[in-house]
Amino acid sequence: MNNNRNNFVYHNNRQSDSILELTKPYIITKIETKSISKIDQAVSEISKPGSPKNYINNTPKLEDKPVYKIDKKIKNKSDVLSEGKKIKNKSKKKSQSKFDLHDEDDENYNTFQKDDINSTSHLALSLMRPPRVNNNLLNSTQNSLKSKKTTNKVQKIKIDTKETSSVATEYQFGVLRDSLTVQELSNILQVAEAEIIKFLFLKGICATINQVVDIETSKLVAQNFNINVTIESKNQPGPQIKIDKTNEIKLEKRPPVVTIMGHIDHGKTTLLDKIRNTNTADKEAGGITQLMSSYSVEFKYKEQIHQVSFIDTPGHEAFIGMRSRGINVTDIVILVVDATDGIQTQTVELIDLIKRAQIPIIVAINKIDKQNANIDRTKEQLSKYGLIAEDWGGNIPMVPISALSGQNLDQLLEMIILISELENFQANPHRNAQGTVLEAYLNRTKGPVATLLIQNGSLKVGDVLVAGNILAKVRVILNDKGQKIQKATPSSPVEIWGFSKVPNSGNLFEVYNTEQEAKAVVNEYNKNNDIYKQPAFISSSTVNLFNKMNNAKQINLIIKTDVQGSAEALLKALQEIPQTKVQIMVLLITPGEITETDVELASTTKSKLIGFNTLITTGAKTLANQEDIVIKQYKIIYELLEELKSEMINMLDPIYIEEEIGEAIVRTIFPLTKGVVAGCFVQKGRLNKNCLIEVIRDKESVYKGEINSLRKVKESVIEINAESECGLFVESFDKWRENDTIIAYELVQQINTLE
Repeated sequence: MNNNRNNFVYHNNRQSDSILELTKPYIITKIETKSISKIDQAVSEISKPGSPKNYINNTPKLEDKPVYKIDKKIKNKSDVLSEGKKIKNKSKKKSQSKFDLHDEDDENYNTFQKDDINSTSHLALSLMRPPRVNNNLLNSTQNSLKSKKTTNKVQKIKIDTKETSSVATEYQFGVLRDSLTVQELSNILQVAEAEIIKFLFLKGICATINQVVDIETSKLVAQNFNINVTIESKNQPGPQIKIDKTNEIKLEKRPPVVTIMGHIDHGKTTLLDKIRNTNTADKEAGGITQLMSSYSVEFKYKEQIHQVSFIDTPGHEAFIGMRSRGINVTDIVILVVDATDGIQTQTVELIDLIKRAQIPIIVAINKIDKQNANIDRTKEQLSKYGLIAEDWGGNIPMVPISALSGQNLDQLLEMIILISELENFQANPHRNAQGTVLEAYLNRTKGPVATLLIQNGSLKVGDVLVAGNILAKVRVILNDKGQKIQKATPSSPVEIWGFSKVPNSGNLFEVYNTEQEAKAVVNEYNKNNDIYKQPAFISSSTVNLFNKMNNAKQINLIIKTDVQGSAEALLKALQEIPQTKVQIMVLLITPGEITETDVELASTTKSKLIGFNTLITTGAKTLANQEDIVIKQYKIIYELLEELKSEMINMLDPIYIEEEIGEAIVRTIFPLTKGVVAGCFVQKGRLNKNCLIEVIRDKESVYKGEINSLRKVKESVIEINAESECGLFVESFDKWRENDTIIAYELVQQINTLE
């Protein structure tokens, strides 16, 4: 590939030191058309919000942005505008009463009555009406469409003209291909943030304006506000560096990039430790991998030294974002499967990712040294997902190994070399570097730090590179052993210092010849993508909305993590916790140390402050003590989740069930000055002084309440057992009759759940 930057295609990632971004979309503005049978829908452009804001998952991928398309049928954009003006002129002739909010409420309420009772379309009826079309917006749209007619970088919308009834007006805003934050959805649908949050809240879904909602939830919101949304399936692999092979003279063989993947606890890190002759697994918190790690390993094969770059990925279900990035940059995947445990949830997920990316795969059937290992059963399970072993007549190499003892490890490495020779992985080390940001975080002394994988070209100290819209002048390059180096070649995983901001994990990067050229690329990128930083704080409208929901139980969280991938994973995991009874409100989640600002925000919003594998500044500790803010720190993701779930359960009101403990019959009645005593015979079970009773007469309940006094002869007792007589007094009931049946029961507290 030559050095022309036009040959390098940036992936549409959001760029900021937070993990949420928004590209300014085009939308269709809703127009009132009660007396018009057919309209053209006008396009307006949402103005860019000014204040910076802040993340959570599927965690859904955060790298991609919604993509929209312009319908080619609309050739003359001025027609759209003129038609819009006609509509506006007609609407002026209507009486003002047609815009009366109470009339709209009546109309929508009548519509709601016809809908399914489970529908929530009746919520906040007056606010369902989008704002009127603004002439300034229409004019700006016309200019925007003229200037961005043919560029591929501009996001587009598909516009449809359709019949509309006089009862309900609908519009289609385009093709949605990714998860969105509530604020992004609000801007696109032209519905107030507070209304979306309120709707989601009543649906049992926790959301702030910076909360990410998946595609299906976005569709549900749109339907509630009478807006048509087209969902487009996204099954394409992530961005990849393409090697220019037009000048093959400069291409040289490069080490393969091998990503080790598999279900949690199947032995991925132990395998890599054995290959590297290290002991990383014993040092990991909880014995599980929670970071994407990359290493360059040399080993001898057939009297030659071979170099391989290995990437270790987490197996926990929450870290799907890291696993996806591993798929996007790898040449070969080693899928580790436990021979004693077989195929598990994340194994199936990974098989699907690998198939879609069409990457060479080697299956390492691990733990064959254990007594209950069953290699054939594992192969049979894999065959159900289309992975058929070579010795079974398929084309997938499967190597039975023991990562702990190193058994058959040489066969696994040999298979890597054979596939590498067959695929002939090449790059041009003489050009400027290109690659991918694997991980990034903010270090208090070093500034923004990023782990990069060089996929083409060579990176040198002093180089100027751009990742998305973030510029870096490389000050330091560290190899996987932490040693400073001056130059990194293709397939090398390195850590660099020098970014102006923290880049997004998964961003592609490229080195440019001069700083001016790099800045021009950043400016062009910002111009075409119009990215802004998400807010770290919730808006006043959101605060007011939730202040009104006094009965709602919720936990406010402020979370600081070590890297972006951890924030991604945590948000995905938090979204999967049932929240119909207690809402989780994530006000801020971002990588970095816990600072005084975080403590102040926690104090103001009464939030819990959580650190995940990160540090606390001295100032933050001092302020936390002064403000009586407890900072909880975790190293293992499932410990954080379990403790949070437990705390949510403790917030729930206790649930009791009535458990019958005895039965008695009234044989006689003793009138007293203070009331009436029922002389009873206990037929079965027992009666307690503190138990509840229900009086049954002619198969109907005539009283339900507490016993005030229980006596045997004249002695007060706590309990009366079966086949015994007693006197029973109840202050609030004196209409006893002979042969009344008394059912005694206790309230037994049940174990609460979040479901």
